[in-house]
Amino acid sequence: MLKAVIFDFDGLLCDSTPLHREANYQLLNFYKKVKLPSIGSREGMRINEIMQDYKDVYNLPGTIEEIYKIRQSFFYEIVQMRTHYLKKLNKKI
Repeated sequence: MLKAVIFDFDGLLCDSTPLHREANYQLLNFYKKVKLPSIGSREGMRINEIMQDYKDVYNLPGTIEEIYKIRQSFFYEIVQMRTHYLKKLNKKI
């Protein structure tokens, strides 16, 4: 039986912003695009707004859903890699 659920809305338990930023860079690299310096932070924006913005600014092919799916695959790889390192670290402690 589920006894409790923890929500981490503000990054107190886990700051995922750098992971999302890295996934966004990998997405642009996938499409062979270079992040434009004039494009500021998208922190606080909804992911669908970010993907729409990227599609418009970088002229990415496909639908927002397709772009999001590719981006999420990068994000999940990054999270999996980072948590793998944490598991190894915990074993050493």
